[in-house]
Amino acid sequence: MKYLMIFLSLYFIILQSEILAQDKDIREDVVVINVEVPVRVMYKGKPVDNLKKSDFILFEDGKLIKINGFNIVRKKISSQSIELDSKRKQFYKPRLIALVFNLVNYNKHLEKGLEHVFERILKESDKLIVLANNKLLTFNSLKGKNDIYKTVKKTLKNEGLKARINLTRFLITVESDLFRALNSNNRYPHYVFYDLLKSYLQTFRDYKRNFLTADINKYYNFSKYLERIKSEKWVISFYQIELFPKLSKKMGSILESIKGYIENARISQDAEVVAFSRQLEKMIMDIFKEQNADISFDSDEISKLFYKVNTTFHSILIPARIELMSQDFEYKRISTSLENNLRAITKKTGGTLLTTTDLGNAIETISEKEDIVYMITYAPESDSHHGKLEIKLKDTNYKVFYDNNVRARYLTKYLKKKAKRNRIIEISNINFKGKKLSVKLKNYKQEKSKKGKNGKININITIKEKSKVIYNESKMLMPKKKKMELTINFDWIEKGQHDLIIDIKDILTGRTAFEYLKIDVK
Repeated sequence: MKYLMIFLSLYFIILQSEILAQDKDIREDVVVINVEVPVRVMYKGKPVDNLKKSDFILFEDGKLIKINGFNIVRKKISSQSIELDSKRKQFYKPRLIALVFNLVNYNKHLEKGLEHVFERILKESDKLIVLANNKLLTFNSLKGKNDIYKTVKKTLKNEGLKARINLTRFLITVESDLFRALNSNNRYPHYVFYDLLKSYLQTFRDYKRNFLTADINKYYNFSKYLERIKSEKWVISFYQIELFPKLSKKMGSILESIKGYIENARISQDAEVVAFSRQLEKMIMDIFKEQNADISFDSDEISKLFYKVNTTFHSILIPARIELMSQDFEYKRISTSLENNLRAITKKTGGTLLTTTDLGNAIETISEKEDIVYMITYAPESDSHHGKLEIKLKDTNYKVFYDNNVRARYLTKYLKKKAKRNRIIEISNINFKGKKLSVKLKNYKQEKSKKGKNGKININITIKEKSKVIYNESKMLMPKKKKMELTINFDWIEKGQHDLIIDIKDILTGRTAFEYLKIDVK
């Protein structure tokens, strides 16, 4: 969800000044004498113990490198390291515990899980970070745990209620749109259907982008903070699996009406009706595609960031239940990059992944899960050259997890490549005021030429008064900047309501965008 992204960004921003103050000597470009690489070894999903230094082989850029240091670190949340003073008193080493609650609704299962965390895991010496959706809490110590527990519990209840209200508000809005569409007496139902499908598709895309998409930048910032924490680091994620209202494949009443219109439009002699029916058909396909397609995410890259800094993730996926409100919708679990990312990070950092509503038992299981890390140290041949690592085991049946580019600042280049690969032309900020149309275009591709960089965009604008086309022109644009604004005066247009259609195509990528706007000329 979006809340996990908010957590990672706020977490980094709030603590950044403190980090820099405490670690002034830490820089990414320091001279390296020895490099330590945390390595996890798995066999059939379980950690492999008791390996020796001689079992590992290390290469840098394909060249065999000597392993200088070797150590095995075993840790559980339930058993902490203890230091004794002269009076034989126990002192627990401080840890950083991050609890991330992605809430759909607060319930007795979450309350039971929270109780177990405070009773079975947290110690007074621990630092605690809690994110309940978009609410961030930080505690530098846990003295007075009962009061802290009450504060966290109250926050979970409030944020769960907000989430439920927001979801209900969304459902009411969508159902209202459906009701208006089904009871419309408009002579041109294709406009009504288009508005409905466009609104739903845009809502779903926004929801998916904002709440179900992982932002690798935020993960990167979070991992950089954790890299500077020298104590044990644990993350426990409570992820309530969301059920999104999807248009029913069983053909709810609205889809039956739209598909019936499309079938009739195919034999129409009206070119406008035929064109809109094709657009409606495409939008229905786009909706089902968006609903059923997972969001791609490079989990290997993001996982490396966290097992590099020796942070252990535990994840609990919690099924949620929502009552159906309309025959036109069915509630389906949406596989998301956030959920898949949690699975990958959990697996590769030695954590436990559970899907259950029994959070008490889940916490018991997590507290006893042992994470085994092999700390390998080597001296690179060059301080300036960041070579790529390869770590092998003599037993090839084992899977090895580590950051193969532990010294390099490789993520910046990766992010730039990803942005270019995912470029989709967009229409934004459409306005029609004072008989003047203004529209902004962005995310189009540009190619180099002798005169600099240029995009290549074909734009077609159509204006209709009722069913009559009063304006239809195309133009080729060659923008030199990454974003452009187009302004066209329509001083001649008469008063009344009109339909405006903007159809653009990025010639260099072949990708298109389509916008429909109702305008009221005064």
